[in-house]
Amino acid sequence: MEENLAQEYLRELHVVRQVSKHTIDAYENDLKLLFQKLEESSTALTKLSSDQVRGWVGRLHAQGRSPRSIARTLSAWRGFYLWLANQKKLIAHNPLDDIKEPKR
Repeated sequence: MEENLAQEYLRELHVVRQVSKHTIDAYENDLKLLFQKLEESSTALTKLSSDQVRGWVGRLHAQGRSPRSIARTLSAWRGFYLWLANQKKLIAHNPLDDIKEPKR
């Protein structure tokens, strides 16, 4: 189900918002990472917390990801959760709303 939602979201970005293929590919990889993190933590897509995201961001930073890369990942996740809230009505609160992007 999660992958289907991601593909639907990416299609909307491409068709409706006319986001570039390069951005779509990057966001697809970012969403795969999100699903991997959710699976590793046994967390449902709709039960993600801001604290979990902060922890994941800290680990991405510790693994050597650049602030720019982390910011793009957060942008992909934030947009996906916003879409889940507004278009699909699957969540009431976006867990990424209060996550700040790393300083560049």
